[in-house]
Amino acid sequence: MPIEISIKYILQQPSITPIPIKKFENEIAEAELNIRDRERLRTRIRLFNSLNTVQQKIQLSGRAKKRIETRRHESAVSLFRAGSQITDLLERIKYIIIHIHNYDVENDLKVLVEMILTEQPDVFIRETFVRKFFMAYSLLVEGDLSEDI
Repeated sequence: MPIEISIKYILQQPSITPIPIKKFENEIAEAELNIRDRERLRTRIRLFNSLNTVQQKIQLSGRAKKRIETRRHESAVSLFRAGSQITDLLERIKYIIIHIHNYDVENDLKVLVEMILTEQPDVFIRETFVRKFFMAYSLLVEGDLSEDI
């Protein structure tokens, strides 16, 4: 996707919306943007500049945590597919975000990203915690964001 279209899309979203933009960081820094747009991007980066920042914003319910902890040694894909007998799917996504360092990036998290993108409806992909999962994955794989935009 051309960077101009990507930047336009990113700027159309509220600044509090987590969008994985790390891979566009250099292009955004070099883009000719007006002061207002550049400040909106800086605000977004300040809100979601590191994996730790994203993880700190996640609150897992006590009941869900207790149920998921019994299966903590499973892969992220297995946990995602586990079904409602454990807990709500979004609670499982939250758990995966909080413990994202415990999962294999190539053989587990990458597969989960592909599964969500290809098997889940758009309405699910637009859920806040799913977007936060994509953001957390991006920050894990690509590193923290710089505020030098």
